[in-house]
Amino acid sequence: MKPVSESIKFAIDTNIVSAFFKGEPDIGARVREAQQVYLPIIVLAELYFGAEKSPDPERKRQQIDRSCLWLKCCRLPHKQLASMA
Repeated sequence: MKPVSESIKFAIDTNIVSAFFKGEPDIGARVREAQQVYLPIIVLAELYFGAEKSPDPERKRQQIDRSCLWLKCCRLPHKQLASMA
């Protein structure tokens, strides 16, 4: 039988991603313990939309891009995703 942590899979919403980016420890621990974390395309679109509206869009886009290296994310151009939100 697999350990519990190996079978945990999450699909996370925008609020969870925002909390994770802000460094909320409970959220970070839960996300890190998951075997797989999925980011729905609409959440990704909302994140890029928010990045475009932020005071430092480039930094926010880079933060999202880095997260997509280990999250299961859709790969579409930033502008296209931002326009979907």
